[in-house]
Amino acid sequence: MSIPILCHVFLILFGGFFAIQFTFNSKKFAAELRMDSPQAAAALKPAGFLMSGTVLMLIATLFGIGGFTATGELLAAMGLFTAFAFIYNMGLFLKVF
Repeated sequence: MSIPILCHVFLILFGGFFAIQFTFNSKKFAAELRMDSPQAAAALKPAGFLMSGTVLMLIATLFGIGGFTATGELLAAMGLFTAFAFIYNMGLFLKVF
């Protein structure tokens, strides 16, 4: 196996584990990180869904599903989506929108 395939497999396994932990076990994971706030567990759930989306994109690029072969273009699209979502949420929090 080549190095890029091994890196893909490692990122899929590592990211998949943390995505499952963030999404379905966020209260315990927040307690292990010593985040005592109840909002910390609620903040980890969206991070888990975002991470699971990244893992699904890595799986799509590894197997060439849907014609995607470049990881960079998928991660750039996800980065733009995350940046716009962050800006929108900050705008709602600061009552700009």
